[in-house]
Amino acid sequence: MVTKIGIVIPTAFNRPEYLPLAYKSIANQQGEFELEILIGTPEDKLEAVRAALPAGAKVVAESTEPGLAKKLDLLLRELSVECDIIGWLGDDDLLD
Repeated sequence: MVTKIGIVIPTAFNRPEYLPLAYKSIANQQGEFELEILIGTPEDKLEAVRAALPAGAKVVAESTEPGLAKKLDLLLRELSVECDIIGWLGDDDLLD
C-alpha cells in the first residue's frame, strides 16, 4: 500500500515570486508515496495563481473568513479522504 500525503498551501499571493518555489519544493520530493498538493487563494486571485503554477496544479478559492486557522481547516478538509498524512506549507517556505 502506497502512503498518500496531502499538503495545502494557503496564499494571499502577495509574494508571487515565492509560491512557485514552494510548490516545486513539495512536488520534487522523491519516495514511495502519492502526493496531493492543494493551493488555496482568495477568489479574485485564482487566475493569477493558476498562471504562476504548472498546468494541472489544484487551486481553489479559500474561505473568506478571517484567520489562518480557519483557512487551513477548510483547505485540509478539501484534501482527498484517503490521505494518510496531511500538512501545510507557507507560500514563502520550502520543503527540504
